[in-house]
Amino acid sequence: MKPTNKYKFKNKVWSNESGFTLMELLTYISVAGFVFMGVYYVFVKSTDIYVGVLRSSTTIQNAHAASQMLEREAKNVRNNASITIATATQFKFTNVSNTVVDIVYTNQQLQKNTVAFASGISSFSFSYYKWDGTLWTTASPASQIAKIRVVFTMTSQGYSFSKDLYILLRNMR
Repeated sequence: MKPTNKYKFKNKVWSNESGFTLMELLTYISVAGFVFMGVYYVFVKSTDIYVGVLRSSTTIQNAHAASQMLEREAKNVRNNASITIATATQFKFTNVSNTVVDIVYTNQQLQKNTVAFASGISSFSFSYYKWDGTLWTTASPASQIAKIRVVFTMTSQGYSFSKDLYILLRNMR
């Protein structure tokens, strides 16, 4: 009796006459390769973007923390007469607790009383203004300083972030 299904019995081995041709297999492998390369490209690019965002957000957070520290300290100036040094890279004063605070920019660091609280700063400057909004100069007495402008650029892991901050001093009028 002959088998009725599509399988034929040849030398005690079952065989199937249907299947994929070589051309179909090569087409499948090529398409799968292109899909894999696309997925790999998207993965690599998204990883690069994530690393870039992480670096930039870390730099921004560090710059924000440094600016908050500067603002907090500067707002604690006891009075106009307590400012002893006011240069582009140094601001020294006595605070409301009668403690001398010396903020200095040196060697790409911001230091408070010789302790670094921010690093990676590529440029920095203090500017001082009087109550009338005019720029304070060293020829004027330090008692006329009412507002401080701090401009700095922080660079970290290949990313730069600039900050421009105005600090209105307390109890100066």
